[in-house]
Amino acid sequence: MIDIREVKHQIEELNPLILNITNLVTMDFMANTLLALGASPVMSNDTSDALDLLQISNAININIGTLNDEFLELALTVAKTNNKIKPLILDPVGVGASMIRSQASTTLLPHCTILRGNASEINAIHNNSKPKGVDACIPSESALDNGLLLSQQENIIVAISGETDYIIANKLYNACPFGNFLMPKITGMGCVLSSVIAVFNCVETDPFKATLLAHLYYSLCGELAYKKQNSLGYFKNHFIDMIYQPDYDYIQNKINSLELPRNI
Repeated sequence: MIDIREVKHQIEELNPLILNITNLVTMDFMANTLLALGASPVMSNDTSDALDLLQISNAININIGTLNDEFLELALTVAKTNNKIKPLILDPVGVGASMIRSQASTTLLPHCTILRGNASEINAIHNNSKPKGVDACIPSESALDNGLLLSQQENIIVAISGETDYIIANKLYNACPFGNFLMPKITGMGCVLSSVIAVFNCVETDPFKATLLAHLYYSLCGELAYKKQNSLGYFKNHFIDMIYQPDYDYIQNKINSLELPRNI
C-alpha cells in the first residue's frame, strides 16, 4: 500500500534539487510549487551554468514552451551529458505547431526517461499531426494508442494529461481520473505537473510508480484547492497551499480506490 504522507515526508527529507530548463512564462509558478512540495528548484538558461548544476541535481525537467536555437542547444547539451543517468522529464509544449518545436522534441526524445504532454502533443510526436496550439483540444484517451507505441519504441514512460490522465510503461498503463475543471484554465498547470513528476522520481525508483504518484498527488491537490475556493482567480494560490499541506486522508482514500494497472 502507498502511504502518501510518507512519500511527502521522504521528499521533504531529501529536498531534491530539480534542474529546470524551462519556459519563461511559468517559472515562478513552477518554483513556488516545488518549494511547497519540499523540493529545491533551480532554473538555468546558460549552458556552462546548467552543466555545473546538473552534477548536483537529482532530476532534470526540460520544457520547450518558449523556444529558440540557443535554448535547444542548451537543453540538448544537458540531456546528452546526463545520458539517462538521472530522471529527465521532457515536456514538448506545442510540438507540431511549428517546425522548431517538432525538431526540438524529436531531438530530445531519445534522451528523456519520461515524456509528458497532452493528447495533441503525444499524437504530434508519434505521427507528426498538427495541433491547434499549446493547449489540449482532444480527449486524452484519443492518444492512448500512440502513447503505448511511443513507450514501447523509445523505452520510456509516457504520461498523457487530460480530463483523465494516462501513465504508460511499455504495455502497462494506469488511468488517473482525478482533478478539477479549473486546472486547465490556469496557465502553467501542465508545466508544473512535469516538474512535480521530476520530484517524485527522486524518491521512488520505479519511474512508472513515481509518475503515477505524481499525477495522483497533483490532481488530488487540485480537487482540494477547489473545495477550498472555487474561484478561478484564487485557485492557483490555494493549489500551492494544498501541495504544501494537503488533506492526507482525502488523498489516501482516493489512492486506495484506484484501479490496478492494466496490461495491453
